[in-house]
Amino acid sequence: MTKKPTLRELAQKARVNHTTISRALRNDPRLPEATRNRLKKLAEKSGYQIDALAQRYMTAIRRGRGNRSMDVLGLLTSQVRIGQGGAAFDGFCRNIKKRAAELGYHIDELWAGEPGMTAKRISSIIAARNIEGLIIPPNYSNPGGHLSLDLSKLAVVLHCHNVWRPQLHRVEPHNFQNMLIVMRKLRRLGYRRIGLMLFAGMDQATGHEWEGAYHYYHAAHPALDRISVYQSDNYDDEGLLKWTKAERPEVIVGAYEFHPEVFREHGFRVPEDIGLVSMGVHPWEKPMAGLDMRAEEIDRASVDVVVDQLNRHEMGVPKIPRHTLIEGIWRDGPTVRAAK
Repeated sequence: MTKKPTLRELAQKARVNHTTISRALRNDPRLPEATRNRLKKLAEKSGYQIDALAQRYMTAIRRGRGNRSMDVLGLLTSQVRIGQGGAAFDGFCRNIKKRAAELGYHIDELWAGEPGMTAKRISSIIAARNIEGLIIPPNYSNPGGHLSLDLSKLAVVLHCHNVWRPQLHRVEPHNFQNMLIVMRKLRRLGYRRIGLMLFAGMDQATGHEWEGAYHYYHAAHPALDRISVYQSDNYDDEGLLKWTKAERPEVIVGAYEFHPEVFREHGFRVPEDIGLVSMGVHPWEKPMAGLDMRAEEIDRASVDVVVDQLNRHEMGVPKIPRHTLIEGIWRDGPTVRAAK
């Protein structure tokens, strides 16, 4: 087994002071970005791993405290557990586990959907396992949107819009800006009748920001034709096709990977007759044009937010919740027409 280098050994290899390496791994903005990137790549290549206990202990010393605790972050799951949620959730779990390991932590699942599980029991399990940081994943489901756990000794981050009370730190896609990115691209491609479809509570899941940005863009560009938004609680092909024939969109935003086949089966040519745009393009799905949310960066940021709270010893419901928004990028694909 290869021995992992210490911080000082890594500094000697890089020919810099060990404090410089430490600052680079903390992404200290006082160091030039090129220097930070170079030293972080060296650390990764050398197999260096941050000791979470040491980092938090040194942080505590700098702030006049010396308490230490275990290096475990909890993942609160509900109906969907680790390893049972399909490609998207599996990817999320891999991403947070990787980032947690880079920062010296590991992920421990807390299953809220276990028969007989209560908020009081979860809180006791959290205490027994010495978990101080908690991540709530994007597919977490909680009736009423209220999280009733005792959060007084926890650093928490939300990766979803399914918890509204209490207000907590949140990491998510920049949903409003992402819709504007898509609308601008489609307008440049020459589309004038741009439709939007929202399924299975997606409007609430995005904080109504997709629909808000969609309407805003139409208001700012009156030359575009107005089309009613299609919404459904389920994936209703019949209702969608009826709406499409009535509204006659040239392109529809919010499609999933199975929609091109649905439209082709009913006589539409994609993209000649109708374009289809995904708001979540993923490499494991069939190729589509649309938005890459940069899911891995969002997932990694959720770990960063929790660890930053722990390093600052900030526990409980924050007085001022912070939202970290990550902007996506457009990805070309075969489901929209090429630029003229």
